[in-house]
Amino acid sequence: MAQHTLYPSNSDYVCAVKALISKYPFLRDAEGNGYADEDCVSSIGEDAISINAHVKTLQDQYKKTQPDAAIVDEKMKQTFAWRRREITNGIPTAEIFQKYPFLRTPSVLFQEMGRMHAVNLSRCFQDSFSKIVSNVLSLAKGKSVIEAHYMDARREAVAESLCDMDFRAALVLLPVIFREKVDDYVTIRQEEPATPYPIVQILGASNWKQVFSEKRIFSTVKMEGSEVCRAVGVEDGVLSAFCMYFLFNLAYPSYNRNTLLFLQRHVLKVTAPGDKPLPTAVVRIINLLS
Repeated sequence: MAQHTLYPSNSDYVCAVKALISKYPFLRDAEGNGYADEDCVSSIGEDAISINAHVKTLQDQYKKTQPDAAIVDEKMKQTFAWRRREITNGIPTAEIFQKYPFLRTPSVLFQEMGRMHAVNLSRCFQDSFSKIVSNVLSLAKGKSVIEAHYMDARREAVAESLCDMDFRAALVLLPVIFREKVDDYVTIRQEEPATPYPIVQILGASNWKQVFSEKRIFSTVKMEGSEVCRAVGVEDGVLSAFCMYFLFNLAYPSYNRNTLLFLQRHVLKVTAPGDKPLPTAVVRIINLLS
């Protein structure tokens, strides 16, 4: 520190301690990020004591059979800036879910995404993706065994189920039109995923035909080898997995980057500072779907 300045400010101390904790994680406090950032505290109008009180309320609500949605929403809003700071400063993933357990629920994940990027995730997704379902299915036709299972299921379905079935199939088959693997994005395999990145695992289905036929099917989002979220339906599972990339500031993996970029930029209209131009492969598909 003396080589830098003989009169260190609070921010100088924070920078030094951040560097120490980054190199020696075992020095991190059990709670918080391991150091005090007074500038952040004053800017969000909260301190460790008030945040701990909000967190306790959230954890108490999570234990209830019927949590009070208004209280949960308010406490998640009050802790949002603090939580973003914790994640940016490298708090372990498991600790975030333990501290803010409602992040394990799709609806709260969607709200968190809305706070980050001013988007009504569910509504935007439903409205935007519905417009391209038939074109996605046309582009995927004959290009995957999974698409054949979908066609078998569709032939046996009643007319009232076709709209939902088509939507679900287009979402599952989306990687196919980018020549990316569906199993790296949504899988029915029950063994632990090989990837640490967010992936949707369908529960209670032994084949893809069943996934498309079932009106109500459960899914789980796995990340870093652990279950982080459960959802009803493939749709909420995929959206929840997508949110994880933004929640934890993750770069898209190369194996399904184009699929995720398409969902982000074209379907959900979410942009972030420093976004690069879309890859040619994504622009091409967007033009084909128009």
